[in-house]
Amino acid sequence: NNKPSEVESKAMILKRHLKPFFGHMRLDRIETQHIDAFKAKQRKAGLKHKTINNQLTVLGKLFNVAKEWRRIVSTPRIGFLSTAEPEFDFLDFDEAARLVEVADPNWRPMILLGLRTGLRQGELLELRWNDVDLVRGLLRVRRSIWKGQVTTPKSGKGRDVPLSDEAAKAIVEGENLLAVHCHQTSGG
Repeated sequence: NNKPSEVESKAMILKRHLKPFFGHMRLDRIETQHIDAFKAKQRKAGLKHKTINNQLTVLGKLFNVAKEWRRIVSTPRIGFLSTAEPEFDFLDFDEAARLVEVADPNWRPMILLGLRTGLRQGELLELRWNDVDLVRGLLRVRRSIWKGQVTTPKSGKGRDVPLSDEAAKAIVEGENLLAVHCHQTSGG
């Protein structure tokens, strides 16, 4: 039930981390001390607590599914490592303005739209004209794309994003650029 990006991430965690450590053990024989030894090994390897916790989340899901399928009776306790709140480094107004200023003219509308709406890259790339309502000043986010696969947005559901005048102008500018490029490539 996961998005393709999550499936790939969890498969990688299983292959690179969980199977090498736990692969020789039956699931019903894994106990808390084994999980603690796994955490210690990962910490000794220099992995960040958040990374190890992501691995433990996949391990926990394996236990929960095994219990649900009645392959095991109980699940061992998985104690997660403490993590600090992540710091976010957003572009300030001057940095954003400089980015737009130096952007390739063909990409400027998309960069500006991303900056003014907060859409993720995959959401921007999967926008369609029927997602744009310039009269109401709204952009409907219904899809995202990841490695060529169209999925739902990260939240799992669509949303409406209000368009500022600058964002609406970027959409119109982008449409005009697209028309020019299509005209040039068709030889018209």
